Amino acid sequence: MTAEFNGHDYVNFVREYSSFVARYLNRRETNARECAEIADETFAVVWKLWDKRPTENFEPWLTNIAQRILSNHRRSRDRRWRLAQRLAFERVDDDVDDDGSDKMKLLAAFGKLKEKDRELLRQVYWEELTFFQISLALGISENAVAIRVTRARDRLTAKYSQLNLNGDDGTDEEDVD
Repeated sequence: MTAEFNGHDYVNFVREYSSFVARYLNRRETNARECAEIADETFAVVWKLWDKRPTENFEPWLTNIAQRILSNHRRSRDRRWRLAQRLAFERVDDDVDDDGSDKMKLLAAFGKLKEKDRELLRQVYWEELTFFQISLALGISENAVAIRVTRARDRLTAKYSQLNLNGDDGTDEEDVD
């Protein structure tokens, strides 16, 4: 830390952005205790990187830090999710096409996407980050973000359509990055 470090600035920063980080984590992790631990770790990294923080637009920076911390938790969560989906599909009657089956197929199609596509769609639709904010977090242009989002949506649509056409239950393993 430099001599100019002001602990009050850090405390105010944590107060201002802790709800943003909590929302980000709660959308990705259902275990409240793990969310709190990951949030604490996120702000510990912020503390270490305090001198390197951006001067404005902190959300993409925080998202990037939290995303990196979540990577190990996400792999474990995704394995549990695939198992739960596999078990749920075994219980679904193939002859019944109720409102829940479309949602299950969409979730299965989403699960078949590569992790990079899933994370990009989460940032756009769950976190409601702008293309500009995502471009800052990824270090690419807004145009590149728009292209990647379009391609990710197209891949999701294709996987969803494939499930509908094939009558697939979506229990295959996901693509590996």
